[in-house]
Amino acid sequence: MELEVRFETGQLQRILLVARNEIANPERILRSLGEELFRVNTKRHNAGLDPDGRAWAPLSQVTLSQGKRKGGPLKKTGRMLGSFHPAVVGDTLILGFDEPRIQGRLPSIHNAGTEKTGRHPGIPKRALIGFPLTDQELIKNVTNAHFKHILNGI
Repeated sequence: MELEVRFETGQLQRILLVARNEIANPERILRSLGEELFRVNTKRHNAGLDPDGRAWAPLSQVTLSQGKRKGGPLKKTGRMLGSFHPAVVGDTLILGFDEPRIQGRLPSIHNAGTEKTGRHPGIPKRALIGFPLTDQELIKNVTNAHFKHILNGI
């Protein structure tokens, strides 16, 4: 009496080939990750929340009084968020702001805040981009779903 186990490697080799191809050419998965991260970051921006879900500092009276100027505050006009986009360059996902499009460095200034200088009261930090645990979990979920979809097609 004996038990014979035969390991069929053909299916496993096809799975590994597809997985290697996805890893060697990551543009599709990076685009998927970029779209999802763009979606959650846009939602946070529209709600006035930093990456960890904390509310941004309220606008100062000076800023609110300028709301009628051409453009108004950036969140109201959408100018800053309009320059926010994901981009895939080779094997890298870049999620950020097209800085020159909106008066130079405004996103960087808002993200880090500024100190009070002279008569300027300074700008409180209003973090725009970060990598909180929720985004890390999102990346895991999107990556798992992507590979599951790819591998189920084999």
